[in-house]
Amino acid sequence: VEEPSNNPEILDAVHQRMNKSLSDLFYMLHLRPGIEVELGADLLCGSSENGVPGIRQMSQMPTFYQSKGWQRAPVTEEWLEDALAVRTGIAAMSADKTQFRRVVRGLVTLFKGLKETGQDRLHQFVRSLEALILPDIGSTKKQFAHRCQTFACAGNNTRAVLLEAFDMRSDTEHLNPWDRAVQNYRLDQREDVCWHRTRQIERLACDAYSQLLRRPDIREYYRTDAAIAAFWKLPDDQRRALWGKPLDIAQEPLVQKYDQWERAIE
Repeated sequence: VEEPSNNPEILDAVHQRMNKSLSDLFYMLHLRPGIEVELGADLLCGSSENGVPGIRQMSQMPTFYQSKGWQRAPVTEEWLEDALAVRTGIAAMSADKTQFRRVVRGLVTLFKGLKETGQDRLHQFVRSLEALILPDIGSTKKQFAHRCQTFACAGNNTRAVLLEAFDMRSDTEHLNPWDRAVQNYRLDQREDVCWHRTRQIERLACDAYSQLLRRPDIREYYRTDAAIAAFWKLPDDQRRALWGKPLDIAQEPLVQKYDQWERAIE
C-alpha cells in the first residue's frame, strides 16, 4: 500500500494507518484454509523518494498454522479481492468502539485459534462461535448445536458434529484429553476424527465471521448484545433466510493419511 506523504522521513500517522491496513489484510487472508507461509512474513514500512526506496521499519507478522489434514490452496485474485472486502468490514466495525464489542472479541479469539497448534485450536474456534450465538447461561451446549445450524447446513449429522466439537472444547477447557467425546470410534481413528472436527469447526467459524464482515445487512444484527439477542429470538426459518447460504461442513473430508507437513494425502 502506498500514498503521498508530506513527511517521508518520519513514521507518522500515515505510515501507521497504512501499516495497520496491510496487517489487517494479511490477517483476513487466513480466513480461508490452505495459505502456506513457510518462513513467515515481514511487513516493511518506509518511503520512496525519486524512485529510491528506504526501509525505516521492519516487523515480523505472526505465524498462522494449519489444522492437521489441511490441503494447500493457491492464493487467487478472487481470494485477494474477498480479503479486501472482509477488511472493509473490519474498518466499518472499528469506526465506533462502543459497538460490535462481542464480534471483535470473537474475532480476536478466532485468530488466536489460527495461531494455535494441537487441541487448543478447536477450543478457540468453538469459543469464537459462542461469541456469535450469545448462548444463555446453562444452555450453552444445546444452543451451540442448535444456533450454529444457522451458519451450517441444518440436519442430524451437523448437530452430531457440533455436539462432539462442543464436548471436545469442554474437555480441552478442563485440561482433559480431547478424544473423550469420540470414544465410539475405533481407537486408531480417534485422532483423525478429532482433527476432522477441528477442520470442520475452523471452516465454520471462518465462514461465519467472513459473512459478518462482508455483509453490512448482517452486521446490523451484531452491533450490541441486545441486537444479537433479538436476532436469536427470530424464528429459525426467518433467521436462516436472513443469514443466507449456510456452509456444508460435511464437505470437509475425513483424512487418515498425511505427509511430513501434516497435509492430507489423497
